[in-house]
Amino acid sequence: MRKSASFFAALLTAAAVSAAPVKTTGNKAVLQKIYDALNSNDATALEQVVSVNAVTHDLPAGMTAGVRGVEELLVVLNRAFPDFKIVVQDMIGEGDRVAARVLFTGTHEGEFLGIPRTGRQVAYTGIQYFQFANGKAVEMWSFMDHERLKRQLAPAAKPGEAVPAKRLRRIKFRKTSGPKGPNPLALSQGSRTIGTENYLTLRAPTQSFGCQRRAQRARNPAGGVG
Repeated sequence: MRKSASFFAALLTAAAVSAAPVKTTGNKAVLQKIYDALNSNDATALEQVVSVNAVTHDLPAGMTAGVRGVEELLVVLNRAFPDFKIVVQDMIGEGDRVAARVLFTGTHEGEFLGIPRTGRQVAYTGIQYFQFANGKAVEMWSFMDHERLKRQLAPAAKPGEAVPAKRLRRIKFRKTSGPKGPNPLALSQGSRTIGTENYLTLRAPTQSFGCQRRAQRARNPAGGVG
């Protein structure tokens, strides 16, 4: 919990620093207008900077292509996170392409990614990439860290309730023989699950048949079995 709180505080601090006005020109300025339109829930302004026929690679399934799909996404975001903000932390442009590293923050007040309202504050980052023509975005990609978002919205364990951990590999050690004699630690792996809990186990070393035979000959040079 302390680690999560520290991470969230660090992201908010970064957002405050990144929110300082940065002068942008050309396609970078157009991209900043896209984020301003999203943050202010202004569909009319969005239509001025996103092409009607824009290729939108990463919109959720079932949404319309082009600027209409971006507007549909805006509606979904406002229902799920009414106070959401997208802060640009870095922006790099080359020719007609611009990439941005962004921070998304908001309060989870409605269903999102199939997760019902939790009322929690969230903060997660992502990379978005745009191509521009004639002052509008004509193609866009979005790679947001939704796995981190899901972890922030995951249900907390109830008192006395065990939360299943990820399956861990079981590690056991055994002795084997090699060109220069016994190899004291040869690794083999497996896994097991006990109830709702998972364990990492270490087994006591055991000797291989070859090691056992050499030990017997050392104890009984005449060849008998001791």
